[in-house]
Amino acid sequence: MGRIALECDSQTEFQQTILRRLERTLGAQSSLYFAISKEQSRWSFNCGISRGVPDQGPKLWNQRYYKQDPFVNAFLEAPNEDSPVVVSSQIMSHKKLIATEFYADFLKPQSVYHVLVLGLVSHHKPIGLFGFHRPLGAAHFSRRETEKACLLAPFLSAAVEKATRTEESGCYQSVIDQIAHDSSNQGVIVLNKQHIPLYANSTAEKLLHPAMETPCQEPLEGGCMSQHLLNFCRQIGDRKTGKLNRPDKADLHPSTNLSVEVHRCNDGTQVIYLNNGESSNIRQDRLKEFCLTTRQRAIVHLVSTGMTNPEIADKLFISIRTVQNHLRAIYNKVDVHNRTSLVNRLSH
Repeated sequence: MGRIALECDSQTEFQQTILRRLERTLGAQSSLYFAISKEQSRWSFNCGISRGVPDQGPKLWNQRYYKQDPFVNAFLEAPNEDSPVVVSSQIMSHKKLIATEFYADFLKPQSVYHVLVLGLVSHHKPIGLFGFHRPLGAAHFSRRETEKACLLAPFLSAAVEKATRTEESGCYQSVIDQIAHDSSNQGVIVLNKQHIPLYANSTAEKLLHPAMETPCQEPLEGGCMSQHLLNFCRQIGDRKTGKLNRPDKADLHPSTNLSVEVHRCNDGTQVIYLNNGESSNIRQDRLKEFCLTTRQRAIVHLVSTGMTNPEIADKLFISIRTVQNHLRAIYNKVDVHNRTSLVNRLSH
């Protein structure tokens, strides 16, 4: 089972492949899985999949009941890579369990009484959570089944990490492609699916808070970013952005000169572009309509800001002749004959 789990290349494939097998191995009547992350002080449970429980069960648990769940919280309070399994019969007596609001309002309506929580841990941090269930009247999860779950845990944790890295590599490629499409923008910020900043260039910091010479720093994976920028990213993450070819534009800063473009990539990653009033008006859907290449799109954006051929060549580290050749190809695709017509055609 460990080998099968490690062959999975995505979270979805991992869940769909492994959940049924684990359910059968541990003798569970129903089961579920969540990926776990922590945002500030709150746990976040994502990518939920379930078997044998009502469709609304995982969502309801995530929204209303996870803080009342004594078994999940026993794992979250002390995640242990050597012993990541929590069994309900070892945590709470029958009398105490049936007297809880959590059992009466949530577990009992779903015919769940016995619970085995199998937590996945990496570097002492929870990254995933399986829940396996049996009804009242069934035998409790045995010591042998607990040992099976403990034995599987390292393989399952490694499989989740591998699938996450595989998905992130695709995410980064998507982000790189998007940035290449719009290289004329000044400030660039990249948010992951949880709206946490993965990257921000120094220009973005300066545009967001030009008066702050030495911003207060908060450590993040891969570096430090100012609290001002983190607050801005949280604000952006709450916005409903359009598709990649129809980005939202909004002035979210007191400065009337700052414009913001939010692009959502196919995997949920967001790329934010900041400009100080000199942003391109080129529409991404028009670029896609005329099948312009990545390099051609970059040149179109630079043309729209008023750059000359020598300036474009200098910015893109290519020759002036190459810029001219690209422009001729662009004119042919868009069916125009000069820069003014090109910008007009692609911005309306």
